[in-house]
Amino acid sequence: MSLHNENMIKEFSLLLILGILIVTSSTSMSNPIDAQLNSSDTNIGNNGVMSIGSSSGFSNTNTTGMGIDDIDSWDVVSGNWINRAFTIQGGLPENSGLNRIILYPESGDNFVKISTSFKVNNLNSSTYNYASIVYSYLNPDNFKLVGINIHDNAVYAIGFTMRNGIESAEPFWPGVPTNLTWSPGTTYNLTMVKQGSSLDLLVNDTKYLTQNNSDNQTNFGDVGVSYGRINNITFFDFETEITDQSVNSNNSQRNTNPGPFTTSDSQAILLEGNSLPENEYLHLYDTTPYRIESGHVAAKLPCGEDNMPEAILLAGQAPTLAPIDLEFVNELSIPDEMCLYHADINSSNIDPITDIAIANNSTDEIDFPETSGIVISISEISMIEPIWMDASQTTLDN
Repeated sequence: MSLHNENMIKEFSLLLILGILIVTSSTSMSNPIDAQLNSSDTNIGNNGVMSIGSSSGFSNTNTTGMGIDDIDSWDVVSGNWINRAFTIQGGLPENSGLNRIILYPESGDNFVKISTSFKVNNLNSSTYNYASIVYSYLNPDNFKLVGINIHDNAVYAIGFTMRNGIESAEPFWPGVPTNLTWSPGTTYNLTMVKQGSSLDLLVNDTKYLTQNNSDNQTNFGDVGVSYGRINNITFFDFETEITDQSVNSNNSQRNTNPGPFTTSDSQAILLEGNSLPENEYLHLYDTTPYRIESGHVAAKLPCGEDNMPEAILLAGQAPTLAPIDLEFVNELSIPDEMCLYHADINSSNIDPITDIAIANNSTDEIDFPETSGIVISISEISMIEPIWMDASQTTLDN
């Protein structure tokens, strides 16, 4: 081969290599956000569980010093989530509804502090956008959120409570105004600190929100992060600090002791002198976040000649309640006047009972005479455990 031909081949090879580099660079830089969200690094299994490798920057600390270096998996409740370059990313325009949740693989019972940092890369500019810490998560209908609300590039601090599928803002909507603004790629840090009977939310180290924790319901449930309507968000750290009582030999795996727990609670509710309008109800008892494992109810109520009560008792998990099948006690009843009824109350995690009520399903007002009353006794309760499901089966599209 001549020297001239050899040089021509070398020049052609160099041009070919340069062309490949230019095409590759142009393709990878055309839309970096879409490239991240469609990365081959995504590892979400058929059961909706995302695996994050041991090199992940996510970590956990607790007061006993038992750190976790390897994150095996986070549990996807809803939304699109991937892991890439030691982060987890959420969002896509076609799946940008509210409450897109992913849960940390360890229990959040008895936490004292939760913090996370994230970048909001792209959002829906026509509406309100949310990024939050999830806590006290029991199931898709019962959990709490605290974080930020972004609209017109302004940032608000806000909390939400989801109870029995009904969501309410705390302390008000759209939230407490901050001095922060949003632009693509802006980084925020959320820190939630439990201080006795209150919860403080700090955004970028400034406290904007304090919530009441007097009911101690934050002592139980799972924790994680969430986005709402945001098209692209990157979480790059997540830390929890918990008290000693939530650490056990199983390394604090979620729901380590769901019950049942033995209790002894008896409530006598006198109805004498009260009235119940037509198609109205009176809420009598609530065990949330626990369900009634074993209990009993007895009721002395006005009745008809057929020994049927004029009012009915309801039980279930609000807002879904059903009539209790009451047993008539003939020996302690006077037909067409006052009758005594009773029933055992038991429930499972699939069909929990947390609420008991009395209702008037007639077209007339009920006036309760002398000695009318209800006695509710509870002997065992259990935590309502999350029923894990594939993210594709959830319908949190509100």
